[in-house]
Amino acid sequence: MSSFLQEVAREVCKGQDDLEDFLFVLPSKRAGNFLKSCLAKEMGKTIFAPEVYGIEEFVQEISGQVSASRISLLFTLYEAYLELTPDDPELYDSFIQWGSTLLQDFTEIDRYLVPPEKVFSYLSAVQEMNHWAVAPEKTTMVQNYLDFWEKLHPLYNRFNEKLIEKGEGHQGLLYKQAVHKLPDYLQKTKDKRFVFAGFNALNEAESSIIQRILQEGKAEIFWDSDPYFIEDDIHDAGLFLREYFTHWPYYSTRSPRGPRANFIQQKEFRIVGVPKQVSQAKYIGNILREIEEDAPEALNKTALILADEKLLNPILNALPPTIGPVNITMGYPLGDTTIAGLFLQWMDLFISQDREGWYFQYFTEFLVHPLVQLLLSRSAENEASVIRETIIANNVLYIRSGDLDRMELKNTQVIDILFSDKKDPAKFLQDGQALLKVLGNRIEDNADPIAVQESVLLSQVLQELDRTLKLYPYIKDIKALKGLFLEQLRTKHLDFIGSPTQGLQIMGMLESRNLDFDTVIITSVNEGILPAGKTVNSFIPFDVKRELGLPTYKEKDAVYTYHFYRILQRAKKVILCYNTEPDVLEGGEKSRLIYQLTTDPNIVPYIKQEIASPQVPLKTTSPLVVHKDSWVLEKISALAERGFSPTVLTDYIRDPLVFFKRHILNIDDPEEVEESLEVKTFGILIHQALEILYTPFLGQVLTPEGLADQKKKIRPLITRLMSQIYPGQKTLKGKNLIAYEVIIKYLQRFLDLEIEQSKGHTIRLLALEKRIKQAYPIPGIAKPVALKGTVDRVDEFDGQVRILDYKTGSVKAAEVEIVAWDSLILDKHKNKAFQLLCYALLYGREMAVEGMQAGIISIKSPQGSPMTFATKSTPRSKTKESVISGEVIQQFEMQLEELIKEISDPQIPFTEKTD
Repeated sequence: MSSFLQEVAREVCKGQDDLEDFLFVLPSKRAGNFLKSCLAKEMGKTIFAPEVYGIEEFVQEISGQVSASRISLLFTLYEAYLELTPDDPELYDSFIQWGSTLLQDFTEIDRYLVPPEKVFSYLSAVQEMNHWAVAPEKTTMVQNYLDFWEKLHPLYNRFNEKLIEKGEGHQGLLYKQAVHKLPDYLQKTKDKRFVFAGFNALNEAESSIIQRILQEGKAEIFWDSDPYFIEDDIHDAGLFLREYFTHWPYYSTRSPRGPRANFIQQKEFRIVGVPKQVSQAKYIGNILREIEEDAPEALNKTALILADEKLLNPILNALPPTIGPVNITMGYPLGDTTIAGLFLQWMDLFISQDREGWYFQYFTEFLVHPLVQLLLSRSAENEASVIRETIIANNVLYIRSGDLDRMELKNTQVIDILFSDKKDPAKFLQDGQALLKVLGNRIEDNADPIAVQESVLLSQVLQELDRTLKLYPYIKDIKALKGLFLEQLRTKHLDFIGSPTQGLQIMGMLESRNLDFDTVIITSVNEGILPAGKTVNSFIPFDVKRELGLPTYKEKDAVYTYHFYRILQRAKKVILCYNTEPDVLEGGEKSRLIYQLTTDPNIVPYIKQEIASPQVPLKTTSPLVVHKDSWVLEKISALAERGFSPTVLTDYIRDPLVFFKRHILNIDDPEEVEESLEVKTFGILIHQALEILYTPFLGQVLTPEGLADQKKKIRPLITRLMSQIYPGQKTLKGKNLIAYEVIIKYLQRFLDLEIEQSKGHTIRLLALEKRIKQAYPIPGIAKPVALKGTVDRVDEFDGQVRILDYKTGSVKAAEVEIVAWDSLILDKHKNKAFQLLCYALLYGREMAVEGMQAGIISIKSPQGSPMTFATKSTPRSKTKESVISGEVIQQFEMQLEELIKEISDPQIPFTEKTD
């Protein structure tokens, strides 16, 4: 089957010896390149190539004006706005938020040749009606709002005047100028024969230009469609062509050329639902692998069309490594590259900087960017990691450039480029070029050619921005510069080199215009993507657009529908993929275009629908097991010699695998900057404060007067301790301020309780934060074993020795009481009882004390403290024994020895607890 462009070439070349006098106009330059190839084959000899234009290039040729860049247009619009609003104008970064939409509306008005006075009078009237009020006088805000709409027409006129003075124009202005200058152009090209091919949705200016040229009699137009759509009065794929064939005077005496019945014939349709976008990429990779294995030459006639162009990167990573040449038409957006991401994050870093410096979270996130890691790595040392570790170690919440100077880093050139003051946008661009130069050298060393091209293209963007700042001095800070930078990124693409006539073709929907392939694969056929949906960025209301003939979402949906069906017309095999898991970011439900296909009785026999999902192996829930080899046994022996602490042993009781990771492999939670006081630090701070407050009483009896004096010192003490945790932070705020007051309240309440108890009891303080380590030989274990621990407080309460442990959380009596002795090493909820007995064992052996008590003081709820360890005969028994006698210690030692033997036994692996 011939492609559309082949058919056009065949018709045009009939009886022609050469094509010098022909001028071809197509929707895109890419289609023009394919047409040239078809013309060369059809002529079969060497000739001078005819002129071939894309429609926008053709209109620019007629208008005689240059198409200005979007950035230049926005600044010219802003200058026109300043001229009309000299008293109180908005800054550029505020103006751009609505200026972009206004520019789009101005372009649309001119492309559709709508009289501007009609549009703006409509808008003013609409806004006047929308802001009526009962009061006879309008408020200042309402009046200013209405004045804005009144100024749009003068702003439109002044904007276009300034562009014409420069010899430039936006697309709409070029179209409008082309309509006015068309007679002069036709006079200059009266020897040319015009051929228009492959158009569908024409704006009013294009329609006017093409009709006028057709009326001159030396032009032809070929339409790329199918009678099946045109003859169906409600099919959107034929919406525009039905309009042209019905209302153009040219067709009052002629029949349209081009439409042929290709759609209704035997085809293979596969409609495949795939969960999520990345799964689509993987699925398509498998399809391409199958095509390559069955018929490699078929890839030359295969098109992969990405309805969502963000899928390009996943698709490239999913392509089979053995696949032949691939031509990517769409280019890769510069804004999606890693290097552009670095610059955006760099800008955000300086935008977020305040008087205190850079907030640690933004700063450390910037440091972990892969290109920052590359820039700050010299030989084996990564200075980005050094900076991050220093910030974490010192718990720095805000970082200043002076802090980096004190770290004595070696890579001073890059550090200065990255973190020197950049309040001036010109300085940022200057440092940006310097950074790209350093980065370019590093990238070349890593032999990454694509990254080199990204760097070159970004350097061009920075140069353009620098020239723009010199021409238009309205960018005053980095935030405004970022908006300008984003505008530039939207128009820049990294071009791939390939052959448009060989291998697999990857393109967007618009790039497929006028092209035909035997196999067509379309991705992301979901609502909101194909078609794009009803979101229209415009100041002009829907009903006003309908009244004035401007396009609405209805017409834009019809454009998508036409492109969708046009690419299917001549295809023999069609694969449509859609996302079965719709969400806001990845489109809505299955596209209406799929429903339209699956309800067409002429197509249904050829359609096969399926749902493809990755195979997910069933995960077994069996616990992880780590066997003890010689290395592990050596680590256990070393740990035993250093000393088992109650924390280490209770970690094993809680989960042997946690014990293995934390104490054998030394893997613990990564250290982070503590933005707000964590539970662990909260407890450490209270322990430190109690030690400082009670140290003057060591060896003495607590007195109400002495405790009252210490109570007065609580607030300045906590202030000092908090300043050590958050150095450089002058004032506490937010959660830390709340935690500060809570700690003070807890300590004051605890000392109040101690004051009351000291009035009626004799409390002698024997020890604080007492560290004890003792050899503890165990029968059956030849290597040395030690026990160690730190006892928070030991006192004598009316002659009874007490071992006390502070806890900042709530404590239940059941956690420190036992019935069965083996529960100490079998029940993880008895860890507090286990800990108290460990302390009693260590202190009793060191001080030769028997008949002690051991308990926990809950700082949060001190009433009823201490919660004393006790043994009971039954769980519900109210009789309990709280004195830790020699017999109790003996029973505990039996359990302790069994636990340590199990840890040291090479035959018992570390087995994960799953409960």
